[in-house]
Amino acid sequence: MSVDIAHFAVLTKGTNYPVIGLGTHNVTGGPGSVRDAVKYAIDIGYRSVDCAYAYLNEKEVGDGIQAKLDDGTIKDKKEIFITTKDGDDLFPKDKNDQFMFENHDIVDTWKGMEELVDAGMAENIGLSNFNKTQIERILHSARIKPCNLQVEIHPYFSNRKLVDFCLSKGITVTAYAPLANPDSPLRMGKEPSIFDEPVLKDIAQKKGKTIAQVVLRFILQRNIIVIPKSVTPSRIKENFDVSRSCKIKMFKIEDMGVPVFRFSLSPDEMEQIWTLDKYPRIFIEKWASGHQEYPFHAEF
Repeated sequence: MSVDIAHFAVLTKGTNYPVIGLGTHNVTGGPGSVRDAVKYAIDIGYRSVDCAYAYLNEKEVGDGIQAKLDDGTIKDKKEIFITTKDGDDLFPKDKNDQFMFENHDIVDTWKGMEELVDAGMAENIGLSNFNKTQIERILHSARIKPCNLQVEIHPYFSNRKLVDFCLSKGITVTAYAPLANPDSPLRMGKEPSIFDEPVLKDIAQKKGKTIAQVVLRFILQRNIIVIPKSVTPSRIKENFDVSRSCKIKMFKIEDMGVPVFRFSLSPDEMEQIWTLDKYPRIFIEKWASGHQEYPFHAEF
């Protein structure tokens, strides 16, 4: 089968990294659903999968990737990017049912990650849910600069100041929850849904696109990588269609000749979507708010 491979952002080491990946955080669908989603995503051209030890699905992600290596869809392991965040104990609690934290210095942890690169166990290393001050601490001490910051970004929560800071430092940015997680258990039922927003409905109708595609285009047009999650084949394909003729080169979106971004947003349409940027983040990780490195007490 002929597929279009997702186009790329250039990381700090010169590595080409897909501008769209398959997110797997809190996906639902039962045993095997993540494995099957990964297999389908790779079949249609995805070459980036985001996972984590804490998501309890690393084995399914690995099984899906291995299946595509075995059948020859992936010719070389270097074609596929796996983003993960490791751990060894899931949210331990004390006798009073309070979370127990380690208080390692983030700079020491970063130095340990640099050693993984030295040992050939990781190609690129980056950050997730760090604020500006924390990133500056890493940059001040780093021998290997972080290649990427992964944070919550969607039309309701743009994270604009932090994105601008990262891009000014040559750090690419990845948006998790780019569709504002309409099915997240963290939502209380009163929050708005991007799929009900008149401005997005209007733009989508004019473009002949879905609301999800308009939102992903909006984020990509900000020079941000996206990792929308789904186990539904039609949605996985719909999301991927937005990226096929797009690349981020030196942190600037460039549309390519292939007609599958197939649309762009005008400055006026971008401004219309910016008006939605007026809500707090969804993932406040309140359970960790007492930790010395909790990132969300700061403005950005």
